[in-house]
Amino acid sequence: MGHRARGGAGVAEQWREFEFVTRSDVMGRWLRAVRELPGIVRRESTPGIHLPQRWVHPSRSTHRSFFSAHGSHGRRRTRFAGAVLAAGMAMPSVFSLNAVAATEQTPPIRMPEGSRSYVAPFWFDDGTCQEGDTSILKREELEADDFVIANDTLGLPEAHELSRGGTVTIAIIDTGVQSNNPALAGARIEAGYDFTDSGSALTDHDGHGTAVASVIAGQNNGDAPIDGVAPEASIVPVKVIDSKPSSGASEEEIANYNNETRERVISGVIWAADNPSIDIIAIPLAFETDSPALKEAVAHAVGQGKLIIAAAGDVTSDELVSAYATPSATESATEDTDANLRYPAAYDGVIGVTAVTATSDVSDDLMQSEAVDLAGPGTNVLVANGDAGTCLAATNAVSTGYATGFVAGAAALTMSYNDPSESPEMTTFRLEQSARRGDPSSRTDELGWGIVNPYAAMTLIDDGALPGPGSPERESPSAYATSGRAVPDPPHDMTAQSRFAGALWVAGGVGAVLVLLIFAAGRARGKREEED
Repeated sequence: MGHRARGGAGVAEQWREFEFVTRSDVMGRWLRAVRELPGIVRRESTPGIHLPQRWVHPSRSTHRSFFSAHGSHGRRRTRFAGAVLAAGMAMPSVFSLNAVAATEQTPPIRMPEGSRSYVAPFWFDDGTCQEGDTSILKREELEADDFVIANDTLGLPEAHELSRGGTVTIAIIDTGVQSNNPALAGARIEAGYDFTDSGSALTDHDGHGTAVASVIAGQNNGDAPIDGVAPEASIVPVKVIDSKPSSGASEEEIANYNNETRERVISGVIWAADNPSIDIIAIPLAFETDSPALKEAVAHAVGQGKLIIAAAGDVTSDELVSAYATPSATESATEDTDANLRYPAAYDGVIGVTAVTATSDVSDDLMQSEAVDLAGPGTNVLVANGDAGTCLAATNAVSTGYATGFVAGAAALTMSYNDPSESPEMTTFRLEQSARRGDPSSRTDELGWGIVNPYAAMTLIDDGALPGPGSPERESPSAYATSGRAVPDPPHDMTAQSRFAGALWVAGGVGAVLVLLIFAAGRARGKREEED
């Protein structure tokens, strides 16, 4: 929240105009690791789990434990379910739309000279979540295999004793939601709105929107158990992406697709803003370029009292781009944090979300910038897969898209449990103030105010003395100290009293001299009169 707006192979440059950012540079290292099989321990697939193979990757130097770095007891275990990358694998986890609104200020996108054809992406997470796979991932088998599932890391049982999000409605601006997935059976999913003319927002031809919806509102129903963060929250799918250009699409076709998509995203934000039943707008996507129209749409939504939560962006390595030429390509993060800003996460009133691993490790391969406010789990996420199955997503890299779902669910719990009259700003304060971090007084471009902590956010007491982000209801602890009572008189100033006393003595002395002079002058005048 409260950010300043700042502004075939060879397809990578094209898709820097409209990207599906999904993975960090660690993906390139996975490719190299595949070529170095002696350094990787192969494990046989567990029956009943639809994973190509299991691998244990050695600890990576690019990940460091946030808590161990700050003197806590976090583990550096970095185990990932999922196979080594097969050629052509692509895993869109957070859509990064490097496009700008088609306005007079921002003309339509044009492809660079020499760009070649587009290679179509696979299913939203083709590493462990294949399209059409109907198998149900068994939690107990994962747990027996010592996997840390992101859904289990937020202390949800305690939070759910207080609320399950039942009074809150969340719009998800994404690819739609496949409402008939068994993991969503019993979830409150509304009709939503389809901006793609595909027929319904309750269909999903990519899978990403369904996965994010299950992070928020997954049902632990026995058939396909997923512990959603806010299982009783209502979900409103706002479908802005349907099918993608096919393999061999021309530059003009890709450019048209980009422009149409960016307009739908902006329209989706405005539609959700004007829907009085919607409380939270979750946007698991990121624009690389600032857009006046998007900024205006977000400002409109904030003015309508909506809480907006958006992904702060992922990074993909150039090695992966050149090898597979997928729309997940994006330029690497730089030391210039302004260049790392992603939108709408960087706009005022938006909670920008980064991601950590299931064991709270921090990745240097995500966009670190002033747009980052909070972090959520972004690896080993149990999600709904299409219309029938479940799978473990983001096993090979951190995804800010799924992290956005976790934070949106936490916001729903916080809103539902507390006074309905509390403002979105107060909900944001609760989430940021209660987040787990090393130094309570400061935020970082790496983690923002820390890792979201639903139960603590729900039960936070704003006493005006908490270190960290400022409360929207209290200007400062000193202001709170005098709230509701008369402002005390200034402290007694002895030096002022001394100065005043000194002034009296000076005045008295001057007066005495004047009296003596007048008396002397009078006597002299009397003497002269007697002599005369």
